[in-house]
Amino acid sequence: MHPDHIQAGELLAVPRPDRVRPEQTDGTMCVWCDQPPTVDLGVRLSTSSGPHPGGLRRWHPRACQACAGRYAAEVFASHITRCHACQRQHCPDARALYALSIASRSRPETRRPGR
Repeated sequence: MHPDHIQAGELLAVPRPDRVRPEQTDGTMCVWCDQPPTVDLGVRLSTSSGPHPGGLRRWHPRACQACAGRYAAEVFASHITRCHACQRQHCPDARALYALSIASRSRPETRRPGR
C-alpha cells in the first residue's frame, strides 16, 4: 500500500469482539456506542471465546464519525510524542489520524436528544 493511503481506522484499537453486542461485531452499529456507523475500521482477526474457543475469526468493526474522530484524536496525540519520524515532520500515520479526527469536528453531531 502506498504510504500516503493509510486507513486511519485500522490504527485504532477496538474492544474485544466478545465484549460487544453482535450488532457491533457485524458492523451494523458503532463498536463504541449505539449509533449507525459511517467509518470502516478494517477487518480484524480475533480468537473465538464462544462455542468453539481457540479458533480465529474475522470481524468487521465500524464506528460512527464522532467516536472515530474522538479515538483518532487520542491516538494522534499519543503517536506524535512517540514516533521518531514525527519529530521532524508528521508521518503518514499521523496525517491520516489527524484527518480522521478533524473530519468528525466538521460534521454536525447526530446524537439523539438526551445523550
